[in-house]
Amino acid sequence: MNSRKSNKNPNFIVFATLMLIALFVSACSQSTPLTSPVIPNSSTPAPIVPTPEVRPPIVPTPVIPGAPEEKPVSPPIVTEPAPTKSESITAAELASHNTRSDCWVGFQGNAYDVTAWLPRHPGGVSSIARYCGTANEFAQAFANKHGSGKVNLLKKEGTLMGALA
Repeated sequence: MNSRKSNKNPNFIVFATLMLIALFVSACSQSTPLTSPVIPNSSTPAPIVPTPEVRPPIVPTPVIPGAPEEKPVSPPIVTEPAPTKSESITAAELASHNTRSDCWVGFQGNAYDVTAWLPRHPGGVSSIARYCGTANEFAQAFANKHGSGKVNLLKKEGTLMGALA
């Protein structure tokens, strides 16, 4: 029997195998997908190939030693200025705000808009709504029901519209 030894180097086989695997993985992970060619007058539409997303490069902001750190600036929040106690509310103006959708009440010399509080009032809308546009009637009903225990809540929930004239 003729016994021959193989002349192949096992290290070379491992190296060649790894190179083929790397080449295969590289070919499979390309960003451009393989598509079939467009055939004119074909009844089958050509496949839609997604366009690769192009992102701008990330450029680090240079840091200058000793320069003050810049903070992001938020745009200003523009709101209507809240009325102050210096605005004088006449009895006629208070009386004109007498509906559930526009309810002002007078209390301790000030007018408060309580429209937003009406649906949340634990005693129900109607317990306050009947006093919309009034000062003395509301103050009396409030004192009878709550005493002085809920004054801070009224001032918190109501919007101060100004001092009663």
